[in-house]
Amino acid sequence: MFSTVKDAYEHFPKLNIEEILSFDLENYRNKGSNYNPVGEVMGWRADSLELLDRYIKLLKTTSEIEYLKMIENLREKVNLLTVKKSDLKHIKHKYNL
Repeated sequence: MFSTVKDAYEHFPKLNIEEILSFDLENYRNKGSNYNPVGEVMGWRADSLELLDRYIKLLKTTSEIEYLKMIENLREKVNLLTVKKSDLKHIKHKYNL
């Protein structure tokens, strides 16, 4: 995802988060439009949010309250496209992935 965001900013240097979040992903996917780096960012975002939602649902059945909060925080950052590589360190160290 990070390289996709970087690619979008290279194609559109004046791009901002609000413009990315307003992108019509459904239309982009349904029409099979030409490659658009912003569309790819939004696709990664949608897929990531879906996976995080499933993981959060699973974690709610466990006693991992602190870890659940961490994942919910990560989900919010993905949603707002403010996630950084450093946000993933805690998850990586949790299970030594």
